[in-house]
Amino acid sequence: MIKHNQALENQKQDKINLQKKDQKLLIPEFIKAEVNFLMFPFFALSKKGLRQKLQTEYKDIIRKNSQQLEISWQVTANVKYGYPSPFDREVHKVIEQIIDTILDKEKQVTNPLCLSSLYGLCKKMGIANSGKNKKTIKESLRRIVATTVTSEGAFFSKKVKRRISDTFHLYDRVVFKDEELPDGNVADTNYLFLGSWYVQSINNFYVKPLDYKYIQSLKSKIASRLYEILGVRFYGLKNKKQPYVWFDYQKLCQLLPIAIQRHLSHARKYLEPAHNELIKTGFLTKVRWGENKGDWLVCYYPGRRAKREIQKRREVNFSDTELLPNQSFLSLLDSKAQNLVCYFQKEHNQIEEYKVKKKELEQAQGLIDQYGEEKAKYIVNFSLKKAPETNYKMKYFGAVLNYTEEALKAFKEEKTREQEQREKLKQQIEEEKLQEGKDKEWLENPRFTKEMEGYLSFRVKNFELKNKRKPSKDEVEKLKQEIIESTKEGLTKKHKR
Repeated sequence: MIKHNQALENQKQDKINLQKKDQKLLIPEFIKAEVNFLMFPFFALSKKGLRQKLQTEYKDIIRKNSQQLEISWQVTANVKYGYPSPFDREVHKVIEQIIDTILDKEKQVTNPLCLSSLYGLCKKMGIANSGKNKKTIKESLRRIVATTVTSEGAFFSKKVKRRISDTFHLYDRVVFKDEELPDGNVADTNYLFLGSWYVQSINNFYVKPLDYKYIQSLKSKIASRLYEILGVRFYGLKNKKQPYVWFDYQKLCQLLPIAIQRHLSHARKYLEPAHNELIKTGFLTKVRWGENKGDWLVCYYPGRRAKREIQKRREVNFSDTELLPNQSFLSLLDSKAQNLVCYFQKEHNQIEEYKVKKKELEQAQGLIDQYGEEKAKYIVNFSLKKAPETNYKMKYFGAVLNYTEEALKAFKEEKTREQEQREKLKQQIEEEKLQEGKDKEWLENPRFTKEMEGYLSFRVKNFELKNKRKPSKDEVEKLKQEIIESTKEGLTKKHKR
């Protein structure tokens, strides 16, 4: 019996391994993806709150021929079918595979697109050929068909070389096997009618090759979405000296799309797993955060994988340069590093207007990137204090780095002392409040009230003998307060006992 169960288990495992092997063989190395739907948001990246989600909107201001233009991209779900899900995104990736195959053979795509069997779609997606999965795929296709896109100067048409304003769909219609086609015939298989703008853009080769195996290997949905967006944006670095692309944080959240965080620390923490995965897999070398007039900026530096894609696909030309990075923030993003170098030169070498060298700028930026602005400034100040003690002459900013370890240790000790002082002060305030509460409780005690009457009567008689008159109401109140203040400490001690 045990041997029989083991044999069944082995057969099951062999079947799974075979399915995985078939899936690997089916996955193409690169697929061509339409650029507008690559850049702008469409699919949700998480199931969280998906039932309540009905719309995603991206707004921006772009520059075109010295003019500023407002653009808007709005994705609206059908109430019945709901908003396109992460699973729908995977279905669309399979549709892109089919489109890519047709483009390679026919050089253009025409409607309707033959999807063949749902079994084939399951196989391409690497999921089980079950009735449930087939039903889910059908629901996904219907949901995408029902989802509306409204572009106000956002969607770029390569054919007419301008941005268009229109309301349209990614998919116009889906007809499953045995359903009626537009010409009245019964469908012999499953067919998909792509949206007219989408088809036109593909046929005009406004597409960007995606490393499909790589995107499938990424565990984070945000990482895979960043790969799509950055893959387009990095093409703008081919003929530019700028070594990175940047995004306004809120605009980036709209593009992904993800929830906007209110605090910078939360924003960095939320994106960190995706950033780390892209760095670890060689798509990025590093990520920098900057700030401009209260807005957070995120800078991405291409890694070996991204550079290899750019070099390999030089023939791909994106006509719409507004999708590419702007260099205007270069000095802004480096300004903090520059200010740090200038501060060092002014304080140590008394140079008011210092021309920062490239290496110094890189060293200062590295310090900020690794330790943050507060610690970086502390390391500089620490070196300015310590260098004269050892008679160490610091000419360039790089000399500061020799004090990094010692400065960080001192910084930690200083922060610990400050924290201890804050805790001590907090405890002292709490004890005083507690004592005030106990004093108040005692002063309101009937026993003290009786004693107060006796003390007050004695004080009033003394007042009358000394002043030969009765005290006024205010004077009586003053005598009463004097009694409370003079006896408060003793009474409190008595209460404590």
